[in-house]
Amino acid sequence: MTTEGNAETPAVKKKGFNIRQMQTDENKEREGSWMPYAEGLRVKLARLNNPKVQAYYRRAIRMSGRKNQTSEQEREELRKIVAREVLLDWDGLMDGDEVITFSEDKAIKYFREINDFFEDIVKMAEDRGNFLVEQTKEAEGN
Repeated sequence: MTTEGNAETPAVKKKGFNIRQMQTDENKEREGSWMPYAEGLRVKLARLNNPKVQAYYRRAIRMSGRKNQTSEQEREELRKIVAREVLLDWDGLMDGDEVITFSEDKAIKYFREINDFFEDIVKMAEDRGNFLVEQTKEAEGN
């Protein structure tokens, strides 16, 4: 409350959209954040459009001479980029009764064999909501 002379006026709460709700945690975007994927499985993902991914993508395009690539070759390049720079780890992945330890090669293997897994990882890594500053504060208990 504010006072002017002897009269008290209530503080006015302004309505509108707080733009800070859209602010992302750049460290989480680059270094990754653990997220639930399915029951018993969580994945550590960096954001798909972070600077490390963009730099790797530009290098891959230059090295591949992309002009004559088929859509499947382009998709394979994207699988490699996501396996190297976006999907950073997993915890709880099993193939039948076998526990699968994370590696870039294993990620590419499962991306090739189970396209929905690849698509889900890409969608999660694109989702700004998974990298918001507010989520970081909540996770840290602030």
